[in-house]
Amino acid sequence: MKVFFFLSFIGILFVSCNQPSGERSERSERNRGYDSELRKGSRRDGEGNKINFEQSPEKKIFGHFEGLKEVQNQINLSGKHALIFFGSQMDLGTKRIENNYLTDSDLLKALSKYDLYKVYIDEGTVIGKNGIEKKGKYLLLQEEVFRTNEQPYLVVIGQGGEIVKEFLGTPRTRHELIEFINK
Repeated sequence: MKVFFFLSFIGILFVSCNQPSGERSERSERNRGYDSELRKGSRRDGEGNKINFEQSPEKKIFGHFEGLKEVQNQINLSGKHALIFFGSQMDLGTKRIENNYLTDSDLLKALSKYDLYKVYIDEGTVIGKNGIEKKGKYLLLQEEVFRTNEQPYLVVIGQGGEIVKEFLGTPRTRHELIEFINK
């Protein structure tokens, strides 16, 4: 039985190595084109549409979050609503938004109508010697004020401190996120 599987593996390996060279070169040309698109500052989204992006936008578009009182003061000064992005440094949904969606120029234009804050809920979280996790202050804030502990969590705060709209979880496409921001 082992000999049969080994011979099957060798047969598959032999067939894959004996592909016509034209197919291999065509595939590598296609990959080279994709790599050059990334270097030029554009890429394709999940639907195959070409999108333009800026490098590491979160460094320049998000304000420093110190607390809800400071956010409310900024709302009163600017006259804009505030969008708070609760995420986790270890959460794949948060990373997907940061790496795939927050690099899109159309999304950045839509976000410009808000004061933006990013909050990592795992900042300040400590795991003790006994393995019990002590919740950080931002996770407690999210649970107590917004009554959820889901990440990613996007919430828009209005002039009076009320929740205008919220989005729980990871959007499937950048268009879904832009639709949420524009409504």
